[in-house]
Amino acid sequence: MGSTEFVPLDARRRRVRAGWLVLGVVTAAVVLSGCTVNESLFFDLPSPASKEASITQNLWQGSWIAAWAVGAFTWALMLWAAVAYRRRHRDEVPE
Repeated sequence: MGSTEFVPLDARRRRVRAGWLVLGVVTAAVVLSGCTVNESLFFDLPSPASKEASITQNLWQGSWIAAWAVGAFTWALMLWAAVAYRRRHRDEVPE
């Protein structure tokens, strides 16, 4: 059986602190950018000037929603794979 590697408590705390720092910086960047929800999610599409433009705007908004959903699903799968299949022991060699 392989031995598990002991990670000192200080190293864990540094990792957690770094994670919180990154989260704080990203949150501050979003909050301080001054963008509205419409600007952030749909890149501030202009208001439609005609009936046809309204149809086109709805198409683009649906496209952005689909793109965000596919992107979120893809990121979730990548993170799941990284966590589920991470190497747990250094002395194990794949066969």
